[in-house]
Amino acid sequence: LEASAPENAGEAVEFLPYAFDLELPEIAESGKPEIVLTIDNVSREIVASIEAAVRTPYLIEIAYRIYMMSDPSGPQNDPPMTMVINTVETDVFRVTARAGFADLSKTAYPRKTYTLDQFPSLSS
Repeated sequence: LEASAPENAGEAVEFLPYAFDLELPEIAESGKPEIVLTIDNVSREIVASIEAAVRTPYLIEIAYRIYMMSDPSGPQNDPPMTMVINTVETDVFRVTARAGFADLSKTAYPRKTYTLDQFPSLSS
């Protein structure tokens, strides 16, 4: 994984293979780019894990890492593209997730919180 990975950064990790279909976002001047990830023939364990994740108050992020068969030593896009899952649909045969970029309008600005402990000169 890349050095900036949230877990096992810089380590070689083993991914379990699973067939899936991925529709990359269209390149357009307007609209919100979105990827669609579909997994067919899902097991009960996958559906249970997804349903548990959807019930949490946290955003579900996915990382899109591009690996080349000619160079499997690490992802070719570093850092990888990360997206937030917006919707998930499940049935007995498949799981379909739609993911896009995080909504920056809901992000605090400035991101840094200025406190008196860190910046005592802010007090009068």
